[in-house]
Amino acid sequence: MWYNLKIAFRNLKRNGLYSWINIIGLAISITAALFILLWVNDERNYDKFHSRADDLYILFERSIINDVEDHDQYLPAPLARALSAEIPEVEAATAVGFEWEIGYFEYDNSKIFTAFPDIIISDTTFFSVFDMKFIEGDARHAFPDPYALILTEEFAAKLFGEETALGKTVRTNTGGDYHVTGVVESFPSNASLEFRAIISFEQSARKDRWSQWSNHTYVLLHPGADPKVVGEKASKVHEAHHQNYDSEFPYVLQPVSDMHLYAADGSETGIRNIRLFTIIAFSLLAMACINYINLVTARARKRVKEIGLRKIVGAGRGSLFVQMMNETILLLLIALVLATMLLYLLTPYYNMLTGKALAFSLFDKQVVILYLAVFLIIVFAAGIYPAIFLSSFSYQEIIHSVGVERKNGFSFRKILIVLQFICSAMLIFAAIVINRQYHYMQTKSPGYDRENVFSIDVMTVSNADIIYKAFKQELTQQPSIKGVTATWQHIMETGNFANFDWDGKPQDASYSVAVIGVDRDIFSVLNLKLAEGQGFSGTPADNNSIFLNQEAVRQMNLSDPLNITVRILGWGLDGPITGVVEDFHYFHMSLPIGPAVIFLCEEYGTMYVKAETGQTAQAIAAAQALWEKIETEYPFNYAFMDDTFDRLYQNDIQTRNLFNVFAFIAIFISCLGLFGLVTYTAETKTKEIGIRKVLGASIWDITTSLTKEFLILIGIAFLIALPLAYFWMDRMLQDYAYRISISWWIFGASIMLILAITLLTVSVQAVRTATTDPVKAIK
Repeated sequence: MWYNLKIAFRNLKRNGLYSWINIIGLAISITAALFILLWVNDERNYDKFHSRADDLYILFERSIINDVEDHDQYLPAPLARALSAEIPEVEAATAVGFEWEIGYFEYDNSKIFTAFPDIIISDTTFFSVFDMKFIEGDARHAFPDPYALILTEEFAAKLFGEETALGKTVRTNTGGDYHVTGVVESFPSNASLEFRAIISFEQSARKDRWSQWSNHTYVLLHPGADPKVVGEKASKVHEAHHQNYDSEFPYVLQPVSDMHLYAADGSETGIRNIRLFTIIAFSLLAMACINYINLVTARARKRVKEIGLRKIVGAGRGSLFVQMMNETILLLLIALVLATMLLYLLTPYYNMLTGKALAFSLFDKQVVILYLAVFLIIVFAAGIYPAIFLSSFSYQEIIHSVGVERKNGFSFRKILIVLQFICSAMLIFAAIVINRQYHYMQTKSPGYDRENVFSIDVMTVSNADIIYKAFKQELTQQPSIKGVTATWQHIMETGNFANFDWDGKPQDASYSVAVIGVDRDIFSVLNLKLAEGQGFSGTPADNNSIFLNQEAVRQMNLSDPLNITVRILGWGLDGPITGVVEDFHYFHMSLPIGPAVIFLCEEYGTMYVKAETGQTAQAIAAAQALWEKIETEYPFNYAFMDDTFDRLYQNDIQTRNLFNVFAFIAIFISCLGLFGLVTYTAETKTKEIGIRKVLGASIWDITTSLTKEFLILIGIAFLIALPLAYFWMDRMLQDYAYRISISWWIFGASIMLILAITLLTVSVQAVRTATTDPVKAIK
């Protein structure tokens, strides 16, 4: 064994350049592949940490409006109790709401500010549905009274330091004092439900309101229960308890462990990225394996004498096979050590790129499994064929070097080079398309102004309506400020929906719309455009004015919508349609614009300040000075609309950045192998090149002769790759309601980019060889 390793080391050292090309290529591909697979593993295990994950579901109301299917996860809080009591298949059910009004917790003159979704509202059924480990307190006595408070371990440490949290009383901005009745471990980072504190539904008026659709309903079924049957029963239970509610369609129960990857109707969402990056991971490994196979088989001629001598002294084909495999394994182990060092070094930067909190450890069970899988894949993919090939030469071929070029599979090597550049070309093409799509979403007008506008979140600020009026009155007098307005929720992230009715609506139709409460200056400040009617008049009549967007009018099939009376059920809103607003994006651009209703409200969660062009800094300074004058509890925090946009599209940005990085790595690995092959080709033709130069061949002639064959192979790869990439990206773009078209120049850009990189790679070595002194070459 030691002898075989000694020989393997000797061969790696003798072929230093080619060994390092293989080691570096394998190390980089293994590092990238393992990073991708760790990310994939984290994505696939969302919400699977629950002991009863297979029986845990979230409930959706299903509706079909004008042939458009919709699923709403916001439901009334009392529904959970009714499901648990009346459906035998339901083991437990809990309603989970979100607290918007509490902005901070204060203890011992220290404030910890909170933001959505830090605080959730539930009751003791929460601990029957979800696995929660109590560090202090217990689930049975979690909510003994309406002002009980459960904290996560990390949040309790921020509030109380090393003190025991149980029994401590904290103050909030709402004036209520809460006392801590329990401390629990936080959910892992790959959990769909995020929170830092839980308060009781007992202090919330919504706990008994069937008309307030603002809570998620989680259901734990008995093992073996049919979720489809439970969904049918759930809609009937809701209908029986909720007056004037008519459930036309059965409810849908979606496994909580599927929420991150699939939509409620079963259509694919996040799983597409998992498949995409899994393919990229194995493509990178395949490229490194191709480099190894090509370089080993290309250099077969130089090992013929070694293999012949071994056979003469009695070495059999089996022992030669083992020796070649030992060389592969040794080289792979060196690459794995280098990859491990890179993984430890680059993990913090990778987490910054992906927005995750992945921790790399060689002692982690999943990491060990990934290492073994990658090791076996590369050994079998890259080691077996070269070992079989090199150990298969006959005595006649060894003595006369006959058939080496035939047996070294030069045609097979061409196929591998073509396959390698097919992968690279497809990734480059896809990277350009993905970057173009994101740029399109970033620059496409959302239907309102984002430029020179910054927002201030006042959702949790006490007396936000009073503060806003004072804020608006003073700021509009500042020369640097063009206007001030406000909305109930941020206009980019509207999350309130309601059933909708109007005069003349078909009796059997169920109609849901996004509900957007605004200040009367919304149209002028954010430049929302009216297609019909007029804006708010500034009179008391505005309190009953209702505006629809164009999509709502289309779905309602109204030819003349103005002055038709509409009703927003459960909200107490009833009035005439005053105007029709041109469609604007109030959510992610991958989704089509849905129907929306706009009305005047006096409770605001977000204020918007529009600065004059070139005076943004002065506007922010004026807003901050005024804020610190009239609001003493909360610090001044603002966000530009463009920054809010980037947060909303964070997953798209991360996908784009990841794709760009791995496309670059794919090109690098391909060119690394190409560099090795060109170098070897130049070595085998050293004397030929010397003679050609003596006979008058120019540097250009020699460079062309060395690179022509590779360029032809890359051209073939383009012819195959670009049509495949086009269909791949065209299908991917179908997931976006608003998307780019794949223009002809993207094909040209892909070709030019890869050709430029390839020519740079092969030309460096080709020119170096072509400029060698011919006398030295011939000697």
